[in-house]
Formats: sequence, structure tokens, C-alpha cells
Amino acid sequence: MKLTDRQKADLAKQERRLGPTTGASKGSKPAPPATLKVRPGKTKVRVKWEKRF
Repeated sequence: MKLTDRQKADLAKQERRLGPTTGASKGSKPAPPATLKVRPGKTKVRVKWEKRF
């Protein structure tokens, strides 16, 4: 799974905001569904982005 620079930046931003719970540091998906629901306004964008892998 290759990440573009833009995706890496998004991932880092997300990790800073949500803390280590994103699991991104373990090399898994950007964020588990549970953390996506924390910010309902951004969920649709994130989920769409996640499914591209």
C-alpha cells in the first residue's frame, strides 16, 4: 500500500488530532470506524478515501 505525500500529511494530521488511537503508527488503515464517527462532518470523506486502498 503506497501513500502519496498528501495522504501521509492527512494521516499525520489525523494522528496528531486523535492521538495514537488511529492505529496509523502500526501501519494499519488511517483510522478505525470508531474514531471516524468522532467527527461526523468528515466521516464521508475519510471513508471514501479509506476504501481506495
